[in-house]
Amino acid sequence: MKLLKKHKEVVMVLLYGIFYMISFSYLEQGRTQTAYYIIHTQIDEWIPFCELFVVPYLLWFAYVGITLFYVTFINKDQFYKFVRSLVFGTITFIIISAVYPNMQDLRPTVFERDNIFVGVVRILYMTDTPTNVFPSLHVYMSLIANMTICDEGAFKKNGRICCISQLLCISIILSTMFIKQHSVIDVGMGIVMAYMAYARFYKQEQAMNRKWIEIWNN
Repeated sequence: MKLLKKHKEVVMVLLYGIFYMISFSYLEQGRTQTAYYIIHTQIDEWIPFCELFVVPYLLWFAYVGITLFYVTFINKDQFYKFVRSLVFGTITFIIISAVYPNMQDLRPTVFERDNIFVGVVRILYMTDTPTNVFPSLHVYMSLIANMTICDEGAFKKNGRICCISQLLCISIILSTMFIKQHSVIDVGMGIVMAYMAYARFYKQEQAMNRKWIEIWNN
């Protein structure tokens, strides 16, 4: 019990991770729903396929993972903001996928080039289905990670780290469209949700903290 109490943040993340993976696996493989709404726009047709963007797309896992490690073990003041945002985004995603099963048909069937990056994209396509793509969690969690890193009390005063984080965040968002993993609609909804989470769990909390500090000082 002492060990669990000492590392309660880790336990919380693990338990929620198990819940999310079970829910996601059911949506992907367990249910018998076969009718999917296709998410596709004309703008998606104008965006060319570029296999080089698979690099920032895969860097997302390290980006979000390192941020989660940081708030869990190093800066616990940021932990609840990050986790609340994570839960908000993933629960919303699960609900939308359950009531509005969706998929995209943007992936190329023939590649103009054959190189190591195209090979990685082929593997990615085989391991990741084109279903349940709205909203894009890649986009949502990238923005939440960037907001956490550049938030007050984290690395806000370290301009170099914030700049690197912002550039990586933007490149990940672009990668979802350039390797045809998501439609611009998925990306747009991911951005809207991220700023909803920021307004609720970051900005509002900062304003409340400043208000209580002013009351205490007076």
